[in-house]
Amino acid sequence: MALSTKIKHVDKRPNGVLRFRRRFPKDVVEVLGEPALQVHIKNREGLAFHREYQAIMQEFDRMVSEVRSRINGKDTRSPVERWHEALLKREELVSETIGLEEDPEFAAREIVKGLSEQPNTDPLLLKALLNPEPMLLSCHCGTPR
Repeated sequence: MALSTKIKHVDKRPNGVLRFRRRFPKDVVEVLGEPALQVHIKNREGLAFHREYQAIMQEFDRMVSEVRSRINGKDTRSPVERWHEALLKREELVSETIGLEEDPEFAAREIVKGLSEQPNTDPLLLKALLNPEPMLLSCHCGTPR
């Protein structure tokens, strides 16, 4: 006897490929111009499938919250999400530098010099460029570091 369950937003295509398809809310569709997020799922069963499914669901939620924050004009992301995005932007900027591939730290400092002259530069991006180490919350628990 086999147990079968229906997983939300996942269907099987005629060619046998599993597909995740979830529609965006109306306000998000107006900004993105796409009616749904549609992704083929590589893993078909087990823990690998569930990890991939959860990652896709988190990406969907991230996309919706990011678009809605742009619509409302305020950032509703957590500090960890903003820091992660700043690190990704840092990697993108450093990888685009020409002639400084051997020393990414020097490239990052040069990028900071250029960005600090521009108004409306994200201070978290500047911090990520100068010190990409993870931000640690201060703990006053009496343990030495």
